Amino acid sequence: MNHATNMMYKNRTETDKSNKVLLTSRVLGARSNSRFLEQEHMAATTQSNTLELTHSVLQTPIK
Repeated sequence: MNHATNMMYKNRTETDKSNKVLLTSRVLGARSNSRFLEQEHMAATTQSNTLELTHSVLQTPIK
């Protein structure tokens, strides 16, 4: 393998490595996004539970 080919090969390896890092961070990003979505969903559920409670309290006849 001559010098130029060797450099090209090394460069390609470096690029592959950085692509792997990029992919890994993308996967991690996707994971943390799904966690964020789960939290958002939980917050929304809590809000609707509060609304249901308020609604049932309002429907309870006052004695």
